[in-house]
Amino acid sequence: MTGRSFTEGGQVVLLGATGFLGQAIAAKLAADGATVHGFSSKTLNLTDRAAFGVLDALAGPDTTLIFASAVTPDKGRTVDALDANLQMAMNVGRYLESHPFKKVVYVSSDAVYPMSDEVVTESSPVEPADFYALAKYAGERVLANVCGAAKIPLAIVRPTGVYGAGDTHNSYGPNRFISQIVADKKVSMFGEGDDIRDHVYVDDVAAITVGLAASDAMGVFNVASGESRSFGSVVAQLQALSPVPFEVVNLPKSGGTSRRDFDVSRLREALPDLAFTPFEEGLKQTVAARLGNTG
Repeated sequence: MTGRSFTEGGQVVLLGATGFLGQAIAAKLAADGATVHGFSSKTLNLTDRAAFGVLDALAGPDTTLIFASAVTPDKGRTVDALDANLQMAMNVGRYLESHPFKKVVYVSSDAVYPMSDEVVTESSPVEPADFYALAKYAGERVLANVCGAAKIPLAIVRPTGVYGAGDTHNSYGPNRFISQIVADKKVSMFGEGDDIRDHVYVDDVAAITVGLAASDAMGVFNVASGESRSFGSVVAQLQALSPVPFEVVNLPKSGGTSRRDFDVSRLREALPDLAFTPFEEGLKQTVAARLGNTG
């Protein structure tokens, strides 16, 4: 797969431009020279089929569409959230049927995979365990069918735990730990923090999304660093980096140790120049943004 960039120009419609990841994607697109048309729920309500007319002047064979909008898990893993996410995906799909784009990139989630000690690849079985994961996988299938019929190139990205300054999702891991330090000068960790996960820096996810959008890459791509670490080791690094001392609270934990590892060889094949931000550096930048200079 050959990589291209937006340095020579190009129009991009970005749905979800004001979200945690959307803002980083918008910044990367602008830095690469793209003309970015960003939309949020305030400027385009994706659950309203009648609202899509604002895209008519932008749609076409020279414009790329990045779909990063979602009702995220922090707003509830409920039937109502599922309904909203499904409406958004179906309405985007309906619009694409009559308004083709140069390419579509859909931001899904690694939540579509079941928790397993097996290394996750793009061919790993999919088993959505909650309404958010179900909505994301349904969105994938809607767009795959629509784009397939309309012959629109489609790339689907499935990011794992994204961390970085500006997070609003408060997911368990670096983002929540830093928020707890800011709010309470303490970190609550399940058990001894021996569960193992991959964490990927928000700017890296944005660069990957933009890189795939600018390339001829198609299909599903897991977005992860390829390096997993325990939550306990994350807290230990925070203790070394944080300018604010904090208490570690060990919460009761049921079950044994779980882990999730990713094979990112398909992603590296698509983006051979890809370089991930070292975890300690990404964590240092996130701490500095939230807690001040770490020195």
